[in-house]
Amino acid sequence: MILSFFFNAMEDVPEEDYYPTKRKKRAVYSDGTVIPFNSKPIVFKVIIIGEMSNTIDKPYSDSMANGIMNRQLNLENAKRGYYYINTYEDNGSISAVVPNKSFLQIL
Repeated sequence: MILSFFFNAMEDVPEEDYYPTKRKKRAVYSDGTVIPFNSKPIVFKVIIIGEMSNTIDKPYSDSMANGIMNRQLNLENAKRGYYYINTYEDNGSISAVVPNKSFLQIL
């Protein structure tokens, strides 16, 4: 499941410090399921085994790669992944967006 990294920057963020339970809107997984407050991330190493449209040396912009992937997923014709340069979190590092988990192998 994918969590949108923009969730914490939505329009209903109060000026003062707050607890997530005080928010009107809740974070959701990519399938729309509400993320429970007691959930914890599972972090593990993976390698990309699926085809990519570009290379690490020529990454797309963050918004371009994710926009293309979202469009292709909506049209159900996503066949390749995209490398992109991070704009927001970890600015300047290279990440990738892939159509599904079959593009990844857990190490």
